Amino acid sequence: MKRIIIVLFALFCFVGVKEMNAQKFGHVNFDAIYDQTPGRDAVEAEFEKYVMDIRKQLEAMAIEIKQKESEYATNSASMTSLIRTAKENELRDLYMRYEEFQNSANTDVSDKRTELMEPLIEKAKQAVEDVAKEHGYTYIFNSSGLLLLYATPSDDIMDLVLKKLGVK
Repeated sequence: MKRIIIVLFALFCFVGVKEMNAQKFGHVNFDAIYDQTPGRDAVEAEFEKYVMDIRKQLEAMAIEIKQKESEYATNSASMTSLIRTAKENELRDLYMRYEEFQNSANTDVSDKRTELMEPLIEKAKQAVEDVAKEHGYTYIFNSSGLLLLYATPSDDIMDLVLKKLGVK
C-alpha cells in the first residue's frame, strides 16, 4: 500500500513538472503596440479636436467673466445699490457656471478619451490573445511600465502582434 502511494505521488509530481515545463511564457510592450495600432492617429486627432472645442468654450466664458468684472469695476461707483447687487449676483452666477462647466468638462474629456480609445485597446488585446493562442503561449506579460519587475527569459511577441494588427 505504501509503495502504491509513493508511486502515485511520484507520478503526480512527474506529471505536474512536465505540465509546468509545457507552459510557454511571453511578454509584450503593450504601450508600444497601442502606439502602433492602425487608426490611433485618427483617434488622437479626433480627441484633440474635442479637447480644443471645450477649451474654446472655457476661454469664451472666461472672457465674458472678465468683461463683466471690468464693467462692474468701472461703473460700480455710479450704480444704485439694487443694480450693484444684481451685477454682483450675475458675476457670482457666471463664476459658478464656469466652475461647473470646467468640472463637467474634465469628466467629459475623460469619458471621451475612453470612448475613442477603448476599441483600439480591445483590438490590440485581441491581437495579443490571438497570437498567444496561435503560438501556444500560456501567459503573456505586459513589459511596459512597472508591471513586470522580474522575469526569466521569455519570448517577446511584439513583432507577431504587430503583424497580426497589419503593422509593417
